[in-house]
Amino acid sequence: MEKKKVAPMTVIKYSMETKIDTFIKDIGEIPRELEAKIIELGLEVTGPHTWIYWGCDGAAEKPFILDIAIPVKEMKDNSDKFKYEQLPEFNCVVTYHKGPWSELAKTYEKFVPEILKSGNQMSGETREIYHLADFNNPLNCVTEIQIGIK
Repeated sequence: MEKKKVAPMTVIKYSMETKIDTFIKDIGEIPRELEAKIIELGLEVTGPHTWIYWGCDGAAEKPFILDIAIPVKEMKDNSDKFKYEQLPEFNCVVTYHKGPWSELAKTYEKFVPEILKSGNQMSGETREIYHLADFNNPLNCVTEIQIGIK
């Protein structure tokens, strides 16, 4: 298990309340709309999509907050739908999931007990960084899972 200190970063994001059992439907076209807004504003992207989960504990019907964020070099105009934020430094433990997102839960099921066994206390913030998103061949996907620790 790797501990990591993620540097602060500027993002443009969309925040929403969702649940695991309505997640896909709730997200809809938001990632594509966010990418289109970045192009419209002429923003320079500085990293991959970063999805931040607040209070998600794996319970299918429990609401949590999801921030769909993309790191950018600078803040320009806010829109009604998307907002800028300076994410603070983030202390976390990291693992990688290789393969389809439909199997992410298996990685969490192995990783969370390791974190608890090591004596680390989770902060309630989890980030997924989508380093490689291959919609044609999901076996190629690479997702970095960062679980915040206190």
